[in-house]
Amino acid sequence: MPNSAEGVTTTVANITVDTLIRGPIEVEEDRLISFVAPLLGFEDCQRFLIYQTKPGPLFWLQAVERKEVAFALLMPFAVGLDPDYDISTQDLEELGTTDLGAVSVYTVVTLAADPTQSTTNLRAPILVAGNRGVQMIYDNEALDLRYPLSALLKGG
Repeated sequence: MPNSAEGVTTTVANITVDTLIRGPIEVEEDRLISFVAPLLGFEDCQRFLIYQTKPGPLFWLQAVERKEVAFALLMPFAVGLDPDYDISTQDLEELGTTDLGAVSVYTVVTLAADPTQSTTNLRAPILVAGNRGVQMIYDNEALDLRYPLSALLKGG
């Protein structure tokens, strides 16, 4: 697909990502993100795709290199959660931006066989700006490691 910036036309390459949930999907390569530091335990995974299977606050983080590496994500602010994240100027610089509004915040969801037991980790959010991501680890006891998603249905 041609893009035009300052009169220069470039072509964005498409890539097929073999996803755990949807199977192979074709996306523009510029939709892939790379983490500033590898995700702990997944150092061999360099590029990821964030995508949705249906509209709403839930997403999938899919490793390009390994189909079996996929994480469910939640946009906490979209569901009324307001975790107190201290995002520094240095954090923004690592993401290649100075604009806090350009940062998308996700939390990793642990899905359980019984949906009422599914949780999200508010203490280790994933921040994404453009094509860069970083997982923050906050040592803040007020941020729940296993916030029950069922609490969202009850109004938090």
